[in-house]
Amino acid sequence: LQDQRSAVRREAARALGLIGDARGATSLVLALQDKSIDVRVQALRSLGKMKATDAVSAIVALLRTNAAAGGSVVPTAVRHAAIAALGRIGSPDAVKLLVEELKSEGVVAYSSGGTAAPVRRALIDVGKPAGTALIAALSAAPSQNHASSAVMALGSLARAGTIDSAPAVKAIITAAQRGTVALGSALQALAEIGSNKTLSFVLEHLDHADVRVRRMVVQVASGLLDPDAKDGRAVDVVKPRLTDLSAPLGERIALVRLLGRTGSPRAGKVLLTLVNAKNKALRVAVVTALGELGLSSPAVDEALLKAVGDTSSTTLRQAAARALARVGSDAAATKLVHRLGVSAEQDRAAIGVAVSGAMARATDAKLVALVKKALATVKPHSRDALIEGLGRMRADAAGELLAELAKGAVVDDRRKVAEALRGHPKQQAVLLVLAKDADPTVRANAVWSLGAVGDKAALAILEPLVGDADVAVAGNAALGLALVSKRLGSGKTAVAPLCTALSDFRSYVRAESLLGLRLIGAVCPNAVVRRLLSRDRSWRVRIAAAQLGPPSAATCGR
Repeated sequence: LQDQRSAVRREAARALGLIGDARGATSLVLALQDKSIDVRVQALRSLGKMKATDAVSAIVALLRTNAAAGGSVVPTAVRHAAIAALGRIGSPDAVKLLVEELKSEGVVAYSSGGTAAPVRRALIDVGKPAGTALIAALSAAPSQNHASSAVMALGSLARAGTIDSAPAVKAIITAAQRGTVALGSALQALAEIGSNKTLSFVLEHLDHADVRVRRMVVQVASGLLDPDAKDGRAVDVVKPRLTDLSAPLGERIALVRLLGRTGSPRAGKVLLTLVNAKNKALRVAVVTALGELGLSSPAVDEALLKAVGDTSSTTLRQAAARALARVGSDAAATKLVHRLGVSAEQDRAAIGVAVSGAMARATDAKLVALVKKALATVKPHSRDALIEGLGRMRADAAGELLAELAKGAVVDDRRKVAEALRGHPKQQAVLLVLAKDADPTVRANAVWSLGAVGDKAALAILEPLVGDADVAVAGNAALGLALVSKRLGSGKTAVAPLCTALSDFRSYVRAESLLGLRLIGAVCPNAVVRRLLSRDRSWRVRIAAAQLGPPSAATCGR
C-alpha cells in the first residue's frame, strides 16, 4: 500500500479485501487519502467486502469533504464507491448516513444494472434494516424532496424482495395522504412494488386536476391489473371519464387500454359502446382492448368481424384480426373461413391471422369439413393460414385432414403440413414419411416437428439425417435427435452421431450439434470441442462450444 506505483497500491488494497482479515482495515482507511482515485475506490470496495464497521466514520468524513469547507470535491467514482461500501457494511450508523444521503440524491430513475441512484442501490444491499429506517424517516416530517426519495427507495427495496411490501405500501400511502411526499413519487413507488392491493388508492386520483398525474394514474393502474385476475374495480371509476367527450382523446385511449387490462365482463360492455367511434385511433384501442380482455361472446364476435372487414383502415383490420385470434369463437372461425375465400386481396392477410388464431380454440368438427372445402378454392397464401389453423386445432379430425394433405403433389402444402403436424403427435407416422420427402424444405420442417413430438421411432429417422446434404435438414436433425433422446431419457444414443457432426463442414450443423450435446449433458470423447472453441472460423460455433461447458481431461483428452 506504500508502493510508489498506483497500480501496485490498488492491487494491494484489492488483496486485503480478498483476504478479509480485520487487521487490514486500518491500512485501508489510511488508503482513503491516497492521491489516486483508483486506489481510493478499491480501498472502499475492500472495506465494504470486509464489512468493516470501524471504518464508517472515516467513510462519512470522506463523503463530507466539500469545496465550501475548503477541501476538494469528492470525485463521483469515489462517492459511489463510498456509498456502496456503507451499503455492504450495513451498520446502524451506515444506514443512518445513507438515509440522509437520499436528500442529495433526490428522485432519480433506478435500474439494477445502471449507475443512477447509488444510495438506493446501497440501501437495497442493507436490506430489512434500511426499510425500517426509511419508514421511520417518513414519520419524522422530512422535506418533500427527501420524503419523495425515501418512498422511491422503499419501492425499490420491496420490489427486490429485501423487505415486506405491506408496511412499505402503508408508509407510502400514509405519506401521500398527509402531503409529505409528492403524489407522483408515491405513484411511481407503488408501481415498482406492483401490489394489486394499492389499486383503489391509485384510482382515487383519476380525476386529478393535473393531466400529468392522471396520465401516471392510468399507467400505474394498468400495470397493477392482470386480465386473468378479472378485477372489475376500475370499471365504475373509469366509465364516467371515458364517456366524457370533453376529455382529451389521448386520455380516453389510455383509459380504453386500462379497461382491457381488467378482464372484467362489465368492461366488455363499456368497450362495446365505443366500438363504432368515429375516431380511428380510438376504435383501434377498443378492438385491441376487447382482445386483451379475453372474453368471447356473440356481441364481441360481431364487433370484431365488422372491424376486420373495415376497408378504410389497415391498422384497424390488423388490430381486429389479432383480437379475433385471441377471443374468436367457433362461430367466428366459421365466418372467417367463408370470408377467406371471397375477401379482397388486401383483407386476406388480416383474415388469415384471425382464422388461424380462432381455430386454435375451435372444437367443432364441422369446422374441419368447412376448411377442407375452402382449401379447394382459396389462394396459396390463404391455404397456409388454414393449414396453420388445422395444426393449432386440438380436434383429431384436423390432424387427419393434415395427413390427407401431406399426400398431395403441392410442395408448398407439404411444407406447411410438416410444420403444422407439430400440434398433432398422433400423426407421427406422417411426419416420418415427410422426413424422407424429395424436397429439402419439406424434410427440414418435418424434422423440426419430429424434434418436438417424436418418440423412439423418430430416432431411427433423425440419426442418418444429421448427415443430410441440405444444411437446414442436417442442423434440424441434430437438434431434433437431442430433443427426442432427452425426452425419452436415452441421451447416450445421440452422443455418437452428434460428436461425428462436429466435423461437418457446415457451421450451422456444428453449432446445432453442440447445442444438442448441451441439452443432453454430454461431451465428446476427444479434443474436438476444445478445437472448435479455440479455432473454429464461425463465431456461432465458438459460442456454442463455450456454452457446452469446460471439458475435463478425462473425457476430452489433452
